[in-house]
Parts: sequence; structure tokens; C-alpha cells
Amino acid sequence: MLKILFSKVATLFENDERFKAVERERDRRDLIETYLQELEEKVYFASSIVLSSIPNIHPDNLACVFYCIFVYFLKSNN
Repeated sequence: MLKILFSKVATLFENDERFKAVERERDRRDLIETYLQELEEKVYFASSIVLSSIPNIHPDNLACVFYCIFVYFLKSNN
């Protein structure tokens, strides 16, 4: 599971009107956790497709693959 502190997410989205519209902090946390779970599922699914097309990838490069796909999904959701 992706590990990220809620305080960091809150800092990133503190000026976002959608984030401000949710009044209770617990509701904000739930929304962020759900979003991150969905994002993680997309990243792992996309990674499995990429990795199946590159069967001999070095284990040291796996983190790079996951990171690149993660960033792609983050940017595409904005």
C-alpha cells in the first residue's frame, strides 16, 4: 500500500476548493485513502502490463517503473 502522511496530502490540497468543501477532517481522510487505494490499483495493474512486455527487466529498475506509472496517473487525474 502507498504510504503517505495525511498532513502532506492536506498541505498539497489546502488551496483546492474540492478539498475545502469537505468540512470534517475524518471525511477528508477517508476520501484521500479511497483515492490512494484506487490509484494504487491502477498503478499495479498498469505495471503488470508494462512488466509483462519487458520480461528481463532488472529488479533495480522496478521501482522506477512503478514511480513513472504512479506519476502518470497522478498527472492524468488532475
